[in-house]
Amino acid sequence: MEVLEERNSLSVLETQVNKLQRKLCAESETFPGYNIEAPSNVKVQQGLCAHIPCSFTYNKNHGSLSLPDNKVLWFKCSQHYTSPVVIKNIDSILNFSIGRIWITGDVQNGDCSLSINNVELEDADTYCFRIEGTSLLQFSYTGITPSVSVTELTEKPQIFSHKPLNAGEEVTLLTCTAPGRCAGTAPIITWEGNVNYPKYETSRVDHGDGNSTHYSVITFTPTERDNNRPLTCKVAFGSIRTLTTRNTITLNVECNGDVKNVRVLEGGSVILQCNVISNPTSSIIWLKNHKVLNSTESGHSLMLHLDNISSVFPVYTCSASNIRGKTRTDIYITVECNVLQGNAQELDEGSSFFMKCTAESSPPAAFYWLQPNHNVSEGHEINVNGLLETDYGLYMCKATNKYGTSSISVNIIRKSSDKEGGHEVNEGTNSVYQV
Repeated sequence: MEVLEERNSLSVLETQVNKLQRKLCAESETFPGYNIEAPSNVKVQQGLCAHIPCSFTYNKNHGSLSLPDNKVLWFKCSQHYTSPVVIKNIDSILNFSIGRIWITGDVQNGDCSLSINNVELEDADTYCFRIEGTSLLQFSYTGITPSVSVTELTEKPQIFSHKPLNAGEEVTLLTCTAPGRCAGTAPIITWEGNVNYPKYETSRVDHGDGNSTHYSVITFTPTERDNNRPLTCKVAFGSIRTLTTRNTITLNVECNGDVKNVRVLEGGSVILQCNVISNPTSSIIWLKNHKVLNSTESGHSLMLHLDNISSVFPVYTCSASNIRGKTRTDIYITVECNVLQGNAQELDEGSSFFMKCTAESSPPAAFYWLQPNHNVSEGHEINVNGLLETDYGLYMCKATNKYGTSSISVNIIRKSSDKEGGHEVNEGTNSVYQV
C-alpha cells in the first residue's frame, strides 16, 4: 500500500515537472538524475534519411532498465506516449515500429539515437523520448524534444568517371551514388541513355552503424557516336518508387581516328579506299567486327570492295600503323532504299535508322510522326539512334493541310541474329528510308 501511494505521488510529480518543462522550453531535463542530449532540429529531404543522435541518463533510485519487458520508445509530442512511433525492448535488437523508424542506439548504455528511413512529409514533427523500466522508472523526457523538418527532394545522385573514354574500348565507366546514408529499403538505381550493350552492377557500402550508401556501376563499349550523348542516372525512393531524383552527364569519347559516312543504294556496290600519308609507310588493315578483311604490310593506300549491299551493315574500320604511332578511320554504311506502305523492315537492336516523309500538295502539308513508344514528333524526318526494345513497332507519318490528311506507315521489327563465321554480328548499323 505504501509503495502504491509513493508511485502515485511520483506520477503526479512527474506530470507537474513535464508541464513545467514544456512551459519554460527548458534546454535540459531538470528532474534530478534525468537528462537527455539531442539536437533541437534535424533537417532532411523527402525520401532520404533522418538520424537523431541521442544520449540519456535516469535516476537509478527509481528503478532500472534491466528486465526483458522493460522498454524505451519515441512518440510525437503532439500525441500521447501510448501511440508511439517506435518501441524497443531491452532484451531485443528488434524494433516495433511502422517499419521506417528505428531506435539504433544501445539503450542500456544510454544511447537513444533514432533513425527515420525514406522520410515522408508527415514525419515532420517534434519527437519525445520515454523510458519504462522497473519499479517507479516511468519517465518522458520533454525538456529537449528534437524536431524533424522535411523539405522537397533536391539532392541529385553523384556520377563519377573512373577513366577517360576511348572509342572501341570496353570500360567500367561510371559510378552513380544515390544521395543519403540510410538503413532499411534500398533505392532503385537505373541508367538512361543509348549506349552499346551496357552492363549494370548495383552494390552498397556498409558504414558499420547500420547505415549504407548505395551505388550502381555501368560498363559498356563507347563508340565515336556516343561522344556528346547524354547519360542519366535515376534514383527512385519510397515503397512505391514514385519519388525520384536524377543527374545527367554528357559523354566525352576520345577517338583515335576519323568517322566517315558513305551512302549506298540497297543492292549496290561500293569501293572503300583508305589513303594514308605517312613516313615511313604504314601497315594498313581493313576490318569488320574486328575481323581482318584485307591488309598490306607497307603502303599508302588499300581498297576494299563491297557488293550487294543490304539494309543492315556493320562498321568498317581502316587501321594504319607504323613505328611512330597508330590511327584509324571508321566507315558507317548508310543504305538508301524505298519503303512501300505497310512494309516491314528488319533491324538489329542497337542499329540506327533515318526516315523521310514527302508529299506533293498545295498548300504545303504539315508533317508529324506517330511512334510505337507513343511519342509524337513534328516534321517530315525522324532519326532513331541506337534501337531499343521500345523503339520497335509501327511508325506512321501523317501529312495534313486544309483539304485533308494522308498517311503512310513502316513497321520496324527485330532482325533475327545473323551469324558470320560462327560469330554473332552485334555492331550497330545505319539505314535511311524514303517514304
